[in-house]
Order: sequence, then C-alpha cells, then structure tokens
Amino acid sequence: MILLPRLALTALVLSAVAASGEHGVPPGEPPLALPGDWRHFVHVRTMVVEEGNPLYAALGGLHEVYANRKALPVLKAGASAYPDGAVLVLDLHQVVRGDHALISGSRRLLAVMVRNSVRYAATGGWGYQAWAGGDPAKPEVTDMRGQCAGCHAQAANRGAVFSRWQD
Repeated sequence: MILLPRLALTALVLSAVAASGEHGVPPGEPPLALPGDWRHFVHVRTMVVEEGNPLYAALGGLHEVYANRKALPVLKAGASAYPDGAVLVLDLHQVVRGDHALISGSRRLLAVMVRNSVRYAATGGWGYQAWAGGDPAKPEVTDMRGQCAGCHAQAANRGAVFSRWQD
C-alpha cells in the first residue's frame, strides 16, 4: 500500500494562499476560495491517517478527496496534464471509534487545490488553501510554495497530485 504518496496529496492540499508573489500568488490577487459546488464533485477516494504515520500530527483523521469534472479524466487516466480549472478538495474529519466501527467526527479542515498555470506559475501551476474546521475565516497556510508546492513536487509524475482514482 502506498500511504505516503496519498498522504502527501493531503499535505499539499492543505496548502494555503500566499500573501505575495514570493509565496506563489501574484501581488494584489484575491485569495483562493472553496468552490461553492464542491459537494457536487466526484468522490475520488477515502483514507484514514492513523497515529504512527509521519503526517498524523498535521493530517490525522478521515480523508475524503473530491474532484471536479476537469480533474476527473486526468485522475482516471493516471495522467499528469491537469487542465486549468481542475479542482481537488480534501474534507478532513476526526475519526471516532466505537461499537467496532470508525465514523467521521468533527471536521478538522477543508482544503483545495486549483489548477491555473498562469496565476500559480510559481507553485507549479497549482494554488493551495485550507481552512480550519472548514471555516472560510480561518485560513491555515500563508505560503503556498513553502507549505505545499515543495511536497507536491514529489508527485510530479502525476501532476503534483497524490490521490489516485479508485474504482
């Protein structure tokens, strides 16, 4: 099982908006926002990051990854050439154990990756943002290049996307 690359997607997805050009967003550009229709995206996969995993402290919990229509064909093909407008969303929840079952608990964060090869040229063509608890008033990261793009570069052969399509 290839957990580390999947977790890397999550780490990258958790990236946030940069405040200046040196951080990945051109000066004066508005911050990324979570697409209002993300709940209509296609579910890509589910994963649980448990204690003992290197990403547990930052990203432990139940990961649900979603893709919009522009990202989906590339994911399904296992390819790397995502078109501008491709969007991936991570919905991360606490894991609650009880009665011999794992269920989703409170939301830890919502995160987004948005493909725009011009606007986000400094971060490999992807913009990143994450919000604590899914609250748009609580962005998590301020440096896309330093907090997201470097890690996502590990998945360059998949277009900087760690998640893979699962039938």
